[in-house]
Amino acid sequence: MRLPAHPAGVPAARRFVGDGLRAWRRRDLLDDASVVVSELASNAVLHSGSSFFDVVMEPLAAGVRVSVYEEGPVPAVAVVPRLSALACRGTGHEAVLDDEPTTGRGLLLVELFAAAWGIEETGVGKRVWVDLLRSEDAPRPIPPERVWAAPKGLDLTSLPPGWHVVRLLDCPVELSLRQDQHLDELIRELQLIQARPGLRPARDLTRVMTDLLGRHAQARHMGRRMALDAGAAGHAVVTISLPVPASASKDVQDLHRAVQHANVLCDQQRLLTLASTPQVQSVRQWMVDEFVAQIERGDAPTPYRPL
Repeated sequence: MRLPAHPAGVPAARRFVGDGLRAWRRRDLLDDASVVVSELASNAVLHSGSSFFDVVMEPLAAGVRVSVYEEGPVPAVAVVPRLSALACRGTGHEAVLDDEPTTGRGLLLVELFAAAWGIEETGVGKRVWVDLLRSEDAPRPIPPERVWAAPKGLDLTSLPPGWHVVRLLDCPVELSLRQDQHLDELIRELQLIQARPGLRPARDLTRVMTDLLGRHAQARHMGRRMALDAGAAGHAVVTISLPVPASASKDVQDLHRAVQHANVLCDQQRLLTLASTPQVQSVRQWMVDEFVAQIERGDAPTPYRPL
């Protein structure tokens, strides 16, 4: 699953791996996997220099392999801890996290949970993989393997049951960014005025909209990043692929109703933010329709058609 290299991508990676383990009936690995994927995803977000990262799960005979791919410029050797916990055992010395670069500290923690793990250069970036096994089968801790060519043939697109990839075909770059900016403006003003007396609708809207946006923040940041990259490259439209759980369909519809309610407040001049333009409303409605059609009915994507 591809995610934006943004803090919102970290909880999304945890949810993706957790859902996959539940589907494979490996709940015994949930706690270890949550720690490991949090560290790998955080490293990709904070230190890779990449715009996106991919999370891949592979079943093993007695466990699972979790991998994080990214395409940043930081070389594989730069993220290997200088002192592994295993290397320090029996020497009278302990690995001191304060002596490690920040890119190595999380991997020292990963080392404690891994039955095996490694860092691989892929030609366009790197992959960090971790094998998680039943606690009785896992030798701990273990230093990393360094392999300088990633294995081929891995499926980077498979998702756990209940997840979908919503594809927004020919999404207009400018309108997409405008509708996203309008959401930010609405949320910002609602948060500023929610404490004023007599504005309970604003308080309710703030709570609903921030909650709904937070549930799938990774999808929003993914779409924004892809639109920004497309605009920087001079493209007027872009196809955006968003991996999301099935619950995103209902959440997107609820958010759309909340935004429509906020638009009414804008029209009534109870908010300073201007209401959405017809063009922005059109692209937003198309996005909602695509989420519902592709997730609930399994329909093929339909490209955006301007007004």
